Amino acid sequence: DFDAKYLSEKTVFTCPSGLSQAEEKELADLALEAFRLSGCQVWGRVDLIREHSGRWQLLEVNTVPGMTSHSLVPMAARAAGLSSLEMLIEIFRASEAVRRGQR
Repeated sequence: DFDAKYLSEKTVFTCPSGLSQAEEKELADLALEAFRLSGCQVWGRVDLIREHSGRWQLLEVNTVPGMTSHSLVPMAARAAGLSSLEMLIEIFRASEAVRRGQR
């Protein structure tokens, strides 16, 4: 719910995920495939869930993910060593490249 997702300090998101390198690659490949097949470019968020069997299931491709202090995209950027400003600059540059047909 909204309170748990955006307001609670008790909700725990783990980033990086703690998956093995092979699992991380499998997940990244699936997410990128879903992103591209959805016609997305530059940025977004792909949500998947893992079944008890270990198989991944696509939940959604979010083309306008949140950018609050509790949001997952800024969290992932921080885990990758980017500040929020650096992340936004990268999104802007990539968007401009797409707009100009350079990507």
